[in-house]
Amino acid sequence: NTNRSNASFNLSGNISIDGMALFEKGILNNRDFGGAITFGLDAVNSLASDLSFVDGDVYKMGKSDFTFPIGTNKSYRRYIISGLDDVNILNVIYYNLNSDALYPHSAKEDLVELIADNEYWVIDKDKNDKADIFISLSWSEDMSQSEIISDPKKIGIVKWNPESKKWIVINSVSD
Repeated sequence: NTNRSNASFNLSGNISIDGMALFEKGILNNRDFGGAITFGLDAVNSLASDLSFVDGDVYKMGKSDFTFPIGTNKSYRRYIISGLDDVNILNVIYYNLNSDALYPHSAKEDLVELIADNEYWVIDKDKNDKADIFISLSWSEDMSQSEIISDPKKIGIVKWNPESKKWIVINSVSD
């Protein structure tokens, strides 16, 4: 059950940013209104926090490293991409929900012990783009299942593989 009444701005149109976007105070909700926010080739953002982020889809054009200013329900969930070697159009959105109904947690590689049941990110990129993307995610101690994980070095990033219809390991956390 989500409560996005804390949004300061409801976006139903399109916004394109080619320079710097400062997220000082206020949440931009395009999740419920169908709007689109696109960061251009060299666009950047700063100061995103639990008080100011985009609640919904964020598009990024280009190959520069980028921090997606996304979250929901008063929670900023930083998503960083880097290492792109070609011009891309990426779309990222954060969900403060259990992914099990869409992507069953029981269908997973043996290396995967546990999948968080309270949050996930979705990234979409051009289907013809086979380049690797390096990502870094954030989570909140109060939102994650950190009490179950005694060794943080065992935390990793998994993704749903639509071909095998199971969760697979794509990255591990080194620190």
